[in-house]
Amino acid sequence: MILMAALAAGCGGGDGDASSSSKPDSSSSESPAITTGQEVSGTGYTFRAPEGWGDPPQEVPGMQLDSLVVDLGDDDGFNDNLNVLLSPAGPMKASQAETAGKNELTGIGASDVKVHDRTEVAGRETAHLSAGMSLNDAVYEIDQYYIAGEDQTYVATFSFSKTASADQRQAAIDHVLNSWSWAD
Repeated sequence: MILMAALAAGCGGGDGDASSSSKPDSSSSESPAITTGQEVSGTGYTFRAPEGWGDPPQEVPGMQLDSLVVDLGDDDGFNDNLNVLLSPAGPMKASQAETAGKNELTGIGASDVKVHDRTEVAGRETAHLSAGMSLNDAVYEIDQYYIAGEDQTYVATFSFSKTASADQRQAAIDHVLNSWSWAD
């Protein structure tokens, strides 16, 4: 199986445009605590991986990831996955992340790059971008969330094969973003 991790961590600043997207809201009092899925701890945060996702069966050479989980049951030749990177720019405002992320994704050859409405993750305003990607023979879709911590921006990149439905993608994204919390 091919394991892909899109590595786009924005570094610049400026204002971005916005379009519509669903809005996971981890601060909603109506959302029950998510207790299913593997707990993942990164630098200053934790989240729960979707059911059936976990540590990859092999190392990903040459990548400086803070955390990585893959869909362990995926059998279409592409492991749907989530990787989290620490932005080299440190803390960024959502508008900076939108501009830098769009430029970075365009610069690495992503197609159909879109900036979506901002959402809230763990009480913080979060930029959301999506794009089409291809590497070698793999064609896949990504959703990136630039989650602003106090001293760091975390770039959470969800990568899905074309066989993953929009509902499957959104369920995995919502599971992670609604379970995201800051480490003490």
